[in-house]
Amino acid sequence: MTMTARAVGVLAFLSLLLAGLLAAPASAQAGLQVTASVTGGPFVVGNRESIPVKLTVTNSGTEERRGVKGRLRTIEGSPFYVRSDTWRDLDPFGAGAVFAAGETRTYDLIGHVSEWAGQPRIMIGVQRQTPNIPEIAETEVSFQLVPADVTEHVGGQVFQDANENRVADPGEELPGITVRLAKGWQPFKEAVTGADGRFAFPDIPVGFYELTYGPAPGGWLLPSTNFLRLDGTGTASDLGIRARRPMSENLRASVALDRKTYSAGDSVQLTVTLTNTGQYPLTGLVAGCDRYGSSYHLLVTQEAWGELAYGGPGATVQPGQTRVFAVTGTVPDKGDYFGLVSAICDFVDDELYLYGAAEAAPVYHKVRSSKTANTFGTVYHDKDGDFSVDEGEAVVNTRIGLRDVTTGRVTVTATTDATGRIDYTKVPVGRYTPQIFGPWKPVDGAIEVAAEPYTVPFFNFRVTPRHGD
Repeated sequence: MTMTARAVGVLAFLSLLLAGLLAAPASAQAGLQVTASVTGGPFVVGNRESIPVKLTVTNSGTEERRGVKGRLRTIEGSPFYVRSDTWRDLDPFGAGAVFAAGETRTYDLIGHVSEWAGQPRIMIGVQRQTPNIPEIAETEVSFQLVPADVTEHVGGQVFQDANENRVADPGEELPGITVRLAKGWQPFKEAVTGADGRFAFPDIPVGFYELTYGPAPGGWLLPSTNFLRLDGTGTASDLGIRARRPMSENLRASVALDRKTYSAGDSVQLTVTLTNTGQYPLTGLVAGCDRYGSSYHLLVTQEAWGELAYGGPGATVQPGQTRVFAVTGTVPDKGDYFGLVSAICDFVDDELYLYGAAEAAPVYHKVRSSKTANTFGTVYHDKDGDFSVDEGEAVVNTRIGLRDVTTGRVTVTATTDATGRIDYTKVPVGRYTPQIFGPWKPVDGAIEVAAEPYTVPFFNFRVTPRHGD
């Protein structure tokens, strides 16, 4: 069949049009352009590994670009994921970013590889929807992973650091300690230290692991957990696992506030006193305060902590020395709803030995407040220790007062009914301990009475006979 000149012309026109459409992403480079790079490596497979990608996006066009979103795909090898919050306004599931004409913006993305499937090659960039074909700008990025079949030797020595010099000296070896190596939910491996305090786990595949230890005799403390990153370089082949005495045996700590009563927002002078009663210097001491997230704990910036700042080099207290630290803080606004400001702190030189930290006695001071709240609870003798009110356990017809921990005065009293329930109305906000008028003594500690929206709706008092059953 012979094509007419008209048919040839139509086909040529269609070819040009189709070529123009197919070239849309390339022509979009006149608008959106990207560059990307990965620094570092080789990286380890696992969600704990942070792989940094620097992505630069430029709108080189003459018009604003709206609805620009991040774009990521794995070409081959191990699948790569970007942490969603690091996309910022490029969030693929968000509204998209806006780029003015000529604007350039850089994004520090954090990603990870969760499973090994070969060395990765990825395409990363941006896209935006248009009435026709999406506008896409992307670039190829590759980086090195440690292959999954690489193995390491994990081992080391457990020792009693009697002289606090942080190294294993002759005679400090600690035998008979159970050591466990675990990776996620996989079954753990176990070893026991020999007469030389040493343990070994041969041929461990690269990745992230947790090393935990059985109890040490004689009150010695072992680290809570050691996190290991095995990358094939042998960094975990000769670990020194230090057992030490609890810091609380050699460090006395106290905290004090400068006034008995405050208002929300007031400035507070916190005095910290540390005394080294031991025979070795204590170094790297930092303050760990409000570990349970109290709403009314004194607010102190890291800068205000000075030498005791968490994450800093820490303070040093010599044997027999007492050091006093002056720290400035602020009463939180929520103190008005709780009627309290508190300072609850401990001091330690290494978070791995937190259970041995020197704890200062908690302090609670009054915050002026006109707020009150209602609260109720159940008073019971928990005979079977199941923390629930069973039949015959309710304590009835017993008067109980609430004693303000900041003043020591009983503020309000009420009496339990036939079910053991007790109701308090319009109680000034604060922290209270029970004052029981009867043959019982409390088992649990203080309760908090807070105003809306922080009201604690109810409480339970467990009690026990004062003189036995």
